[in-house]
Amino acid sequence: MLRMEKSGFTLLETLVSATILITTLVGFITLAALSLQTYQTTKQRYIASKIAQEGMELVMNKRDNNVLCVKSGSCSDLSCASGEDWRKGLLDQLGASCNFTDEQWAVDATKPHQLLSANTFDVYGGGTSPICIQSGGTDAGKFKHCEGAETPIPGNYTRRVEIEEMGDERIKVRSIVTWKTRSFTHQVELDSVIFGLP
Repeated sequence: MLRMEKSGFTLLETLVSATILITTLVGFITLAALSLQTYQTTKQRYIASKIAQEGMELVMNKRDNNVLCVKSGSCSDLSCASGEDWRKGLLDQLGASCNFTDEQWAVDATKPHQLLSANTFDVYGGGTSPICIQSGGTDAGKFKHCEGAETPIPGNYTRRVEIEEMGDERIKVRSIVTWKTRSFTHQVELDSVIFGLP
């Protein structure tokens, strides 16, 4: 008796194969979408960290300029009723003496003159001005608060630097960057306690 072998797939085998193939493809597509989302989130957090770090470095630079000025004895701009104080221009000063209060500043990398002893940073205006990257000139590539028709960095990043008076020649500095993706608000925060004169 001769036996005939069946060739080809049955309908059930075809459905099982198609299901396995579709499940595998959906898995790869989901993995690719999650990878892209993770990349975007990481990129946004990296940009925010750089903006926050720059704000912290500018405050440190301001502190260094003030300390050098006080040590040289040549800066009447930092004079108080009780002498000179490196914290002027970093904290808000009430009256002619160094009666300091905490302050929130809009620290801008394209305004290096604000790092000198005679200047303070701009008062933070509640986050109405997003961050742009300076496109040309000597400040190309630096972060600044947008002015006019400039295009903000995607995500509408804002930065504020909070400085808190701690006494004993110390101040607490907090550089805070916030941005939005879809309807979510994200935040990166750097904290440091800095000292002035030894």
